[in-house]
Amino acid sequence: MAPTALVVAYLSIGEAEDYRFDWRTGWRPGSPPWIEPGNSRWPGNYPVRFRGKECQRIVFGGPDAYLDRILAAGFDGASLDLVDGYGAFEERGRRTAEDEMVAFVRALSAYAKARRPGFLVLPQNAAGLGARADYLAAVDGIGAEDVDFGYDAPGTRTPPAVTRELETALAIFLRAGKLVLSVDYALAPADVAEAYRRARDRGYVRTVAPIELDREPFPEDR
Repeated sequence: MAPTALVVAYLSIGEAEDYRFDWRTGWRPGSPPWIEPGNSRWPGNYPVRFRGKECQRIVFGGPDAYLDRILAAGFDGASLDLVDGYGAFEERGRRTAEDEMVAFVRALSAYAKARRPGFLVLPQNAAGLGARADYLAAVDGIGAEDVDFGYDAPGTRTPPAVTRELETALAIFLRAGKLVLSVDYALAPADVAEAYRRARDRGYVRTVAPIELDREPFPEDR
């Protein structure tokens, strides 16, 4: 029997995007006040002050909220992007930013699981949050980018110190029985093979692909 496929929806909780259904006509940086100036790397993306109740209600808590639509559509889980967005607020002096993001993820997870037992909550990156027991208990795994390739640029080797830091952080998830879904952005065939081998040896559910993610991942040659 073929393994059962799980279908997980994308859900950005750290930025608003003007090309998604929940963007309202007339929104711009500063209006509403929780929308920050745009992300220069990704046109149309705007960091948000995620701690605000109005911002969070757009994510979950009503029939038109993003997560509620995901639940209604029957998805098996949600991949939470831009969890690491709290770091930008920390850099600007908000010492409570990490606690606020953890509280947001925990509330989102509790809400989803109360309505769909077994619903998977899979944050993307921010691996260091796994050191917090309250956060680790709220999630079912983590998506991890650039562990071995792609941290500085697609196709480049991730600095060894960064790789070691990520390995250590992701090991906490593995020891807790959580999924680690890795994506490396290698390009050269030898690098692709190495990325798959290293991820396999660590016990990750792994993918190696172009950073655009606009085509099939590179095949894993065992």
